[in-house]
Amino acid sequence: MSQHLHLLNCVANTKSVSSPLVKSHTLDQYVQHINAKKTLSPKSLKTVLVYFICEADLPLSITKSTAFRALLELCNPAVTNILVLRASLTAHLTNFYFYHKESIRDYLLSNEINVSFTKDAWTSPNITAYLAVTAHYIDTELKLISIIIGLTEIKGNHLGASLATQFMNVLHQYNLDQKIICITTNNASVNNRMAQEIKAICPRFCSKANAVGCMAHTIHLAARNGLKALGTNSGDSINSTNEDNFNPISISSLVDPPDGLHLQYNSIISKISRLASYLYHSPQRQNKVVTTVNLIYEKNKPGNAKTLLSQVPTQWNSTYGMLKQALQEKDACNHFCTPEDLACYWLSPLEWQKAKVMVQFLEPLYKATLLICGSTYPTINQELPLYILLIKAIRQVSEQYDVAPMEPAA
Repeated sequence: MSQHLHLLNCVANTKSVSSPLVKSHTLDQYVQHINAKKTLSPKSLKTVLVYFICEADLPLSITKSTAFRALLELCNPAVTNILVLRASLTAHLTNFYFYHKESIRDYLLSNEINVSFTKDAWTSPNITAYLAVTAHYIDTELKLISIIIGLTEIKGNHLGASLATQFMNVLHQYNLDQKIICITTNNASVNNRMAQEIKAICPRFCSKANAVGCMAHTIHLAARNGLKALGTNSGDSINSTNEDNFNPISISSLVDPPDGLHLQYNSIISKISRLASYLYHSPQRQNKVVTTVNLIYEKNKPGNAKTLLSQVPTQWNSTYGMLKQALQEKDACNHFCTPEDLACYWLSPLEWQKAKVMVQFLEPLYKATLLICGSTYPTINQELPLYILLIKAIRQVSEQYDVAPMEPAA
């Protein structure tokens, strides 16, 4: 019978099956498990609530909400007598955390020989530093699997040795400390030191070959340096509309051909950014923007008007989005700047042309970032082609608009 199942129906070797149900249940137990009806009980209700709260990213206090309880009672009046308290839900959530952690360790990752990791560290608004570790591997069906295995608070300093210790502690909890094939981080120098420290802990790990810099972060640095070469830094707060601030030996003055207007790229970004902030500072101005844009472009359907985007200091792609949207709504922007009190935000035709140059420089970087940040497919095979194509695209823009310093900077 086993030969018949194996040869005629291609049943895999039972020893290679990793499902906990198959490994720990008999046939009768498995059938009973599949056919089991879900009954309402305090435990089953807590289980469903835990999954719901985690998946929807809701606070545990939602269980105190009168409206939420009314919804549960509407679905099943029997819930009234078994509604759980927040304290018991917290304990149930903790138990589920350890249960899933053990399942990931014993059934998903135990059979994997080579696992890659991505590591990120940041400081939250409440001044707490966190270290996140994600494990990546390709399963037997050739699917890319990514699992967050660690989100821990960083204790002590953020030096390479400390980060390496805390990173390896996370891997040790899953018995993965000797299965490292690759670690992807951003390009901060502290990560190079961390890779060297990991090499001392894990002999099979090579800090030069197995530590990979994030290409999306490399593109971020290229965009930031390119904007600097154009005379601006997207992370700076700039206010340079006063022509008395013009510096004839600044980078942008050397890059731009003499036009007698002392135009700088930083002033263009500053004007558009401050105009966007001004227009959306109040609901009345927002409504005026929608009405004006609809009138200019003859869009009578509500909701068609696109709003100006504001830039985020830490995200260069927000500068790209802001400039691109402003170019699309150029006529509306000029209309808003006709009053005397808003004339300081007005852009000349030449300034709009320079804004177009910046968009054309940033656009290939933006598209490459979207491609390289795919989370459901491997992207390392795209890095070399993207790198070559980005160099070609930047070179074309620099030659077309005579902004040669932009190319080596990016």
